[in-house]
Amino acid sequence: MASFTDLPLDILPVIFDKIGTFNILHSVQFVCKEWYALAKDSQTWRRIYGPNLRLKDIKVAIDRSNGGLIEYDVSGVYLAVKDMEYILHQSPQLEMLTYQCSDWFDPFLKDVFTKASISCPSLKNIGIYGHDFYPDDIEYVAGLFPNLEKFRLERVSNFGCVSSIARKMGELFELQLKMFNIVDDDFRAILDGCPKLQFLGVVTKTDPRCLLLDGDLKQRLKRLQGCVIFNLFDDNVDAFFKHGRNKDWKYEIFIGRKKIVRAEEEIKLKNF
Repeated sequence: MASFTDLPLDILPVIFDKIGTFNILHSVQFVCKEWYALAKDSQTWRRIYGPNLRLKDIKVAIDRSNGGLIEYDVSGVYLAVKDMEYILHQSPQLEMLTYQCSDWFDPFLKDVFTKASISCPSLKNIGIYGHDFYPDDIEYVAGLFPNLEKFRLERVSNFGCVSSIARKMGELFELQLKMFNIVDDDFRAILDGCPKLQFLGVVTKTDPRCLLLDGDLKQRLKRLQGCVIFNLFDDNVDAFFKHGRNKDWKYEIFIGRKKIVRAEEEIKLKNF
């Protein structure tokens, strides 16, 4: 009977990429000598992502990448400034960076992100998780990365963050947001301020009287290559924060328990 160890070696990097950083470090690399060798190969560590990671895991993966890391997509891990500086210093080819911010975010922005703009000149995709991130912070990041192509922000409530993105991040190609109180005018501001935008994903919890998405706004959203909007106004807060970010782009708008779907001739309602 065939086993995993019999798989062609050129297939294994594809499998490793789907498994996730934690599983590679804590189980997969111990299967056999060949898999251990692949787990030590710098090409395996062009992307670091997934849940359950600890600082020790992240540092091992960074060291194994040997400067070749392209995507750092880890949330739920609070890192000190010196740890983020280490990641950035060791990753000159970095193109994607996500992180979880906390109450020490101000010095983090001023010190580490300034260094990131110098150490990682290819950085064009940034994701931020955390309530301690405000419109001024958005403007600071936008100033450091004026050609930012992809941005993702998850925080509790809007408080002007969307309008700051619209004003300062005009080169965005993709935008994903998760926060309370995103209204029709915010969508209009995004479409006006980000003319290159093609992919928009939003999860919000907003009074439906303030988020109608009707008339010209709906038609403008239809012109995007991908648009997924959830207004979970009738769900509890836990359900809101458990909702994952969009990965499979298509055109869908969810208003409470109704799903607005794309039809050939019109947008129509149907039961979700």
